[in-house]
Amino acid sequence: MQGVVRKVSLVAVVALLWTWSAGLARALDPVLDQVFAGSVVVTGLAQPGSGPITILNTSYTVPTPIGNGISMDVDGNFAVTLSPPPIEDDTIVARDAQGRESAVMTVLSRGP
Repeated sequence: MQGVVRKVSLVAVVALLWTWSAGLARALDPVLDQVFAGSVVVTGLAQPGSGPITILNTSYTVPTPIGNGISMDVDGNFAVTLSPPPIEDDTIVARDAQGRESAVMTVLSRGP
């Protein structure tokens, strides 16, 4: 009976670690701060050391790089200069050197 309990406990621990590691992998994807039309710099957070960060405009048929930056601090905060600046309703993503991408960000109007 003890052998069965040990096997069940081991399976539960392995399943728990697998679930935790899958969540951790998602947490390492880059995250963009809100971007507004006409912005010339975009900021965000990525896994420290995962740069350079490439910003892609996904509004086009083929995602188009509009910025690439190696500026990242030890905590993973990054800043990338954009050219051309995005316009309202463009969609952009950040991609790190390992190919991990942020969620799609819709560019907002700066307001009246």
